[in-house]
Amino acid sequence: MPEKSVKKYKRIAESFARHRGSSNAATVTVHEVEAWADAMLKAGEPSNRSIADRLVNLGTIINWGKRLRQYREAMAAAETVSGKVELPSYMEKPGGETAYRLEEARTVLKAARRETDSSKRWLPWLCLYAGLRISEANTLRKADFFEAEGSWFLKVTSAGKRSLKTASSERRIPVHPALEAEGFLEWVRAAPSGQLFRDGATSLIGRWVKSKAVGLVRPGVAPNHGLRHLFVDLCRRYGVEDSAREYMAGHSSPSVHVKYGSSDAMLPGLAAEMLKIVPVLPPPTNSAN
Repeated sequence: MPEKSVKKYKRIAESFARHRGSSNAATVTVHEVEAWADAMLKAGEPSNRSIADRLVNLGTIINWGKRLRQYREAMAAAETVSGKVELPSYMEKPGGETAYRLEEARTVLKAARRETDSSKRWLPWLCLYAGLRISEANTLRKADFFEAEGSWFLKVTSAGKRSLKTASSERRIPVHPALEAEGFLEWVRAAPSGQLFRDGATSLIGRWVKSKAVGLVRPGVAPNHGLRHLFVDLCRRYGVEDSAREYMAGHSSPSVHVKYGSSDAMLPGLAAEMLKIVPVLPPPTNSAN
């Protein structure tokens, strides 16, 4: 399991243990879990969706302990949580509400140009021009970039204990000319081997986007994921082939992966589709990136 997943489960388990006043997993009851959920709902923090995720993850921990041979006997009395605790309801926000508007994207990209911090400088550009989830962009490594038939690509991969949302998330994406014009590939070539960005980008970029440095405060917009949503919208706007769009966004079905992910022979076609997307901003007027 990737280290960040281990940290997430530990954080959730510790929060529940503090609430119930005991870290002994063998004595967990459904009533205690319901009381924890009620306390979080009453406090109004976090959101209903986050509470639901925490309850599901806690159930995963309990089930894991009850299944493993070395813990099975000790965990026998622990009550199964999954399916027995009512999850708080929530509604998915419409994509149009969470996606960036073009002017908002321009504001963020211009602000990123002024940054010397590499995460703030490049992660917003990657989320917009490659359709990456922030977690995918955050864990990119120098070795993930490669050249094929005159075009540059990046690999989204689970290699090296990296986690991806689904099997379809494994893909190869052309580097958009806007990124090249900004000097991104030059920066990658000069970077040391290994992970390009420090951990914790999700909260870092979210705080930065809402700070005075950027000033994006519209309610509902997703600071990180909204750029990815705009990428998909730009693909539709400029007529990127459906299968190419689905593949690059990691939403693809097995049939799409057969077309675009099976061999290097299809990479130039993918690059041609990426070229259809007109940059949101004109290229920089000087070489200082």
